[in-house]
Amino acid sequence: MDEMIPLREKAPDPGRRLKAKTGFVNLLQTFSAIDESFFDSQTTPRETIINESDEAGPAQREFCQNFLQVNIGKSVRAKKKESMEDLLKKNSEWKNWKFKVEMKVKMIKEEEGEEGEEEAEETSQILDVEISLIHAAILKRDIHLVKLLLDLGKADVHQLLKEAIKVRGHFNPKLNPEPQPLNQGDGWKFTMRYSWIPGANALHLATCWHIKSLALFLDVNPDHNLKNIGTDNQFTPLHVAAAIDDDTTAASLLIKKGADVGATDLEGQTALHIAAQCGSHENVMVLLFEGNSDVMAPDNNNKTSLHHAKTVKTLDILLNKCQPNELSKIDELSSKVDGDGQPKYLFEHILECHPECIETYLDLMVTCKNVDEDVKDKQYTFEMELFNHGTEKKENFLNHHKKLIKAGYAENLRHPVMMFFTDLKWEPHKSKYLINFGLFILFLLAYTYHGVHKIDRLQDRDECLRIDGENF
Repeated sequence: MDEMIPLREKAPDPGRRLKAKTGFVNLLQTFSAIDESFFDSQTTPRETIINESDEAGPAQREFCQNFLQVNIGKSVRAKKKESMEDLLKKNSEWKNWKFKVEMKVKMIKEEEGEEGEEEAEETSQILDVEISLIHAAILKRDIHLVKLLLDLGKADVHQLLKEAIKVRGHFNPKLNPEPQPLNQGDGWKFTMRYSWIPGANALHLATCWHIKSLALFLDVNPDHNLKNIGTDNQFTPLHVAAAIDDDTTAASLLIKKGADVGATDLEGQTALHIAAQCGSHENVMVLLFEGNSDVMAPDNNNKTSLHHAKTVKTLDILLNKCQPNELSKIDELSSKVDGDGQPKYLFEHILECHPECIETYLDLMVTCKNVDEDVKDKQYTFEMELFNHGTEKKENFLNHHKKLIKAGYAENLRHPVMMFFTDLKWEPHKSKYLINFGLFILFLLAYTYHGVHKIDRLQDRDECLRIDGENF
């Protein structure tokens, strides 16, 4: 159990890791006192403070004060470890110990606008969370305590790791100072980066907070399916890893240990959906190239990771893993994407959300069978299925061309696919148009000649000459 998988050549600096995760793992920290200026003044995470529960006995209070509320230096770590072990061995009820911690997270409150539309407001909230001793050891990043707990609880290690944290409520000193329970129909919900917290267990916390503990947990019982265990929202540890935008270590480790990349949460979303929504392009690449995740996997709303891509870079990566025939299958389901009967095809979605990627999308529609041949000998295949979706006969199926012009990306009309389709639509009408144009020219010339000749004849008649004489 003492053997660890070498995740990095050099151990990460806890202070640097904390600073890097201010947007995500800035959570999981507590404060003995929170003043009114807390949310405005905090720029760096503070030291995690863990408090014993109100029902804690003397042994638990002693353990919390001596080992969880102080930083243990290297010089005294060995002695502290012996003291911890002695105290825990004397108190077999340590598995039932509960502690309190406060986590700073981002939540969204949906409110109905003036026109009946829902408006989302993202604010910071403090979660009041109840945790166990193994969770506290992870938050303290104390690998020695984690190993000790696993050793003492090896008879029931699976249950130890499965135990979930309990979110008792949330509050904000400025907006809502009184703690409010979760899921009370008041419009509050977690942002994607924090949706995994309710019901999270030791593996989820370790994925986000302490990679060494995660590696240890995965080695404790590699044959058990702990690596795919879900939270209240069925977020697996891989879902949690996918939301971390500055580190791919957790995602790579879980994939190597056999985590299910196709596991879905309650929304039917895989880890790739989550990584795409969070804009974590590095984790997107890990999931695609190490985990072979399915880009085409739809969620419960028939949206793929392409629809959820937050950034241009993320969408470019995802598109380059697609095949033209796969993209056409997405459009077949697009009538159900919005859920309100209003179809939004992938071409329209990209043009609306990430128009910079429209050229990458169009490039996928051209493939070459013999790329090693000279240019004149190459054989190109054009995928024209995209023009069967989101186009109308009355517009001669040129709706996509018009949308490019309207969106201000008319230069893409010169893309080979767009030009080729234009030629295809022009060719059947070419002869008719030229005939009509020729008849128009002949008609114009004939009437011009007739008009000029008739005027000359009228001017030579006697009536015109008498009228001219009378005027004089």
